[in-house]
Amino acid sequence: MKSRELVSKGISHLIGDGSSVDIWHDPWIPKPPTFKPMNLVGERGRASVAPLIDSRTKWWDAGRIREKFDPGYSEECPAAIQVWALSDLPWGVINSWRDGASAVDWISSVSAALEPAAFSRFMTVTWFLWWKRNTRIHEGADESAKEIIDGAIIFHNMYNIFC
Repeated sequence: MKSRELVSKGISHLIGDGSSVDIWHDPWIPKPPTFKPMNLVGERGRASVAPLIDSRTKWWDAGRIREKFDPGYSEECPAAIQVWALSDLPWGVINSWRDGASAVDWISSVSAALEPAAFSRFMTVTWFLWWKRNTRIHEGADESAKEIIDGAIIFHNMYNIFC
């Protein structure tokens, strides 16, 4: 049971449809466990994060989050976190970027922490996320986190076959 408690402190990104995740008591924002969101509308009763998720896309609805909370919280729930949650890579390693660190420092620390095959998957998912971000911005294409991670896996497997 103690291991379940320890693991649960680090899985703020695994929320499913959000219906069983309490806005005020569960760690749904990837911040320290003591962090509590500040509410703009004064509500503090029992509420799940389900209404903050777009049921069609399964992504965070940044507009709803901005309506209910400080607008900065919408940046704390990026689609990339959902993609990483669906990957087979350890969240503690992926979420190791610290304020002031460069991208090179972050990639170096991830490289040191992962086996070569896992690091190769990490680099593929990182590149694929960047590509899909640009596709969304420049072409308006919107894909779910599941579609993005599935595409990254296919791309990675094809790369390993042909390169």
